[in-house]
Amino acid sequence: MKPVIEKLGEDNDNIESLYIDIDEFPELGENEDINELPTILLRKNGKYLDKIIGMNESDLIKAVEKHQSD
Repeated sequence: MKPVIEKLGEDNDNIESLYIDIDEFPELGENEDINELPTILLRKNGKYLDKIIGMNESDLIKAVEKHQSD
């Protein structure tokens, strides 16, 4: 999914990505209720928008498009 996320960032100036290894930082996984990998959290200005679980490229793209105007 990393290449898809990077491509979305290249195509949209307002998208930034952050990758966190929850094996290194398990408290972050617990705080965000991450039980499956990969899990992608969409946020804007600190506000939670959406959560995508798994490696479904079309779900990720749809979620980003849905929240671009939020």
